[in-house]
Amino acid sequence: MQFAPSNRRLNAYGATVAVVLLASSAPAVTRLSLTHHLGPLDLVLLRCGIGGLVFLPFLLIHWRQLPRKLAVTGLALAFLHGWGMHLTAIAGLQFSPASHASALGPGFLPVWVMLWRRLGYGAAPDWRQTLGLALIAMGALMLLGYSSWTSFENRIWIGDLFFLLSSALAAAYLVYVQQHEVDPMQAAALVAVYSGIVGGLLLLASPASSALWTAPASEVLAQAIFQGLGMGACAVLLASYATRQLGSQRVAVFFAAIPVLSMFLGRAIVGDGIHPHEAMAVVLVSSGILIASVLAGIDPAKSAPFSRNNRIQS
Repeated sequence: MQFAPSNRRLNAYGATVAVVLLASSAPAVTRLSLTHHLGPLDLVLLRCGIGGLVFLPFLLIHWRQLPRKLAVTGLALAFLHGWGMHLTAIAGLQFSPASHASALGPGFLPVWVMLWRRLGYGAAPDWRQTLGLALIAMGALMLLGYSSWTSFENRIWIGDLFFLLSSALAAAYLVYVQQHEVDPMQAAALVAVYSGIVGGLLLLASPASSALWTAPASEVLAQAIFQGLGMGACAVLLASYATRQLGSQRVAVFFAAIPVLSMFLGRAIVGDGIHPHEAMAVVLVSSGILIASVLAGIDPAKSAPFSRNNRIQS
């Protein structure tokens, strides 16, 4: 019995590493499928639909305990942190490499969170947080500038804008659930189930036929496991468990590695090139996350992107 606390801590570190690996590899794994057979709506359905099925029993069991206002607000939350966020992030991967997805998506979250909190609630960062956010912004601008300058015809900049939109939506969700003290499991279940329904409707309404029925079964199965069970369910549950056991600041130390790992995994899985400008931008973003979320000593109950309500995008 005396070893139980250390075992829980060890399990929490293992969960954190698993989340980081899932989040770091998600852009490359998703981009690989986009360049082969499946389309954005196919992948959105796999991620949201399977994730929704996993959370459906919890939602049905606790439906009577849900505040009526939250059940309605959940429709908007599902767009912000469910199907809307996933669709914009996955759509961006049609144009931009995996390293851009992590740097401008999860990497840019602290900037958006602080911006929404400043505009909506008048919260201002201290000088250390400002320094970290400035580094993140510099890295993002470096990526955008490089994309527009060297690859305008390849439309990489379009993907970068999609990633920024995706992280802006996710940040609005995080600020809302934290400021209104929304139960994280209730919010996660509503977002997952509502997004699964919307994902199916989007695919049915699309004028293009789905590739889920014509793509190789091995690819569909692999993406169903990774997108649905991995990103749609396991990443949510593991991140919540790790944050409760270790605290958001300690978990954030590991999350700061996501943009850097994503750059190398994009190279290994998809064959994305790594330009010195991109590498420098990714390092700036990771450094900014470390400073803004950890070294500045942000109180997870009051702010930032790695609070207990946080989920991983890709």
